[in-house]
Amino acid sequence: MPIDAMLLRELSDHRSRVKNDELVFPSYDRDGNVVPLNDVNGSFEKAVGDAGIKNFRFHDLRHTFASHYMMSGGELYTLSKILGHKDLKMTQRYAKLSSKFIDGERDRMDTIWTPAPNSDSAAPAQTPAKYLQ
Repeated sequence: MPIDAMLLRELSDHRSRVKNDELVFPSYDRDGNVVPLNDVNGSFEKAVGDAGIKNFRFHDLRHTFASHYMMSGGELYTLSKILGHKDLKMTQRYAKLSSKFIDGERDRMDTIWTPAPNSDSAAPAQTPAKYLQ
């Protein structure tokens, strides 16, 4: 699973400070005892419920990452490798684009064939380039 350099450094530092059997992200109860993983999962569900979020699972965070990765300029093939998918169709299921992002890309399309307006009104008018279609 590819990770960024900062996370790799943090995990390496963590490994050097703890015993081999210690969890990377342990949760503790009020008495300082490690909380079992099943109880941690229950806490996530409780937090989601307390926030009033409906129909949301921990796995949905993976979908959220994939979408934001793509909307930040990521490449689908690279995302597929990051997520460990063998098929790009599966990656496409994860990487949903928001309507706001799509609208912004649609607006950007207007500048592909026509030069963006020049903010300097004193500049001479430019003749748009002619393109074959």
